[in-house]
Amino acid sequence: MTFAETRLEHRRLTILRLLEQSGIEANEQHLRQALHALGERLPSLRGELDWLAERRLIALTESHGIAVARLTERGYAVAGGQERAPGVARPRPGDV
Repeated sequence: MTFAETRLEHRRLTILRLLEQSGIEANEQHLRQALHALGERLPSLRGELDWLAERRLIALTESHGIAVARLTERGYAVAGGQERAPGVARPRPGDV
């Protein structure tokens, strides 16, 4: 696995964890702000949200032209380390 792939897996986990911490749902703008505050710069946050939605880790809706991401039960389990999803990093011990 390359460094870029490892970082991408960790970014996806970070998105799931942010949704978990924000009360399960957040819009794309709030997620982008939270990721920036953590030092993460995603060139295509919407692309990552679509990727997570395709794997049923989040559900995506749109409100006034802005994507709204909602953590699914499976996404919640992956964020907490109870379930594994290929392409998403597992939380480290002590992170959950």
